[in-house]
Amino acid sequence: RFWPRLQRTSCPRIDLAAMLRRLCSNTWGAFSAAETAAVMQLCASHRKLLRHGGLSEIADEAASAACADYLSDIDKVSRAFCLEVAPRSYRAGFSANYRALFPDSSRLYRVDVLETSLDR
Repeated sequence: RFWPRLQRTSCPRIDLAAMLRRLCSNTWGAFSAAETAAVMQLCASHRKLLRHGGLSEIADEAASAACADYLSDIDKVSRAFCLEVAPRSYRAGFSANYRALFPDSSRLYRVDVLETSLDR
């Protein structure tokens, strides 16, 4: 079977992720165990985040913790699939306070920064 061996109901975007992965790489096999585990954990943390109101409700402590788990799992999936880190050289032009939050060019997802960016 071309698609990974995951139940479609466990995470509706699995088939799309598999298709994109195969279109954008030379890998045509099934997901590795590490990739499968990372995606399944991301699905679980996404469900947990939705139970706490999603990204629009990250102000309370439980929702903030759920969001932190979700962001961490996004990073784990990115690493499991060996996705390139986008250039972060633009950070050099930001204020000292911002550079203190993001000291290098690695991926770093923060709930407080996300929350601030979602405030309107």
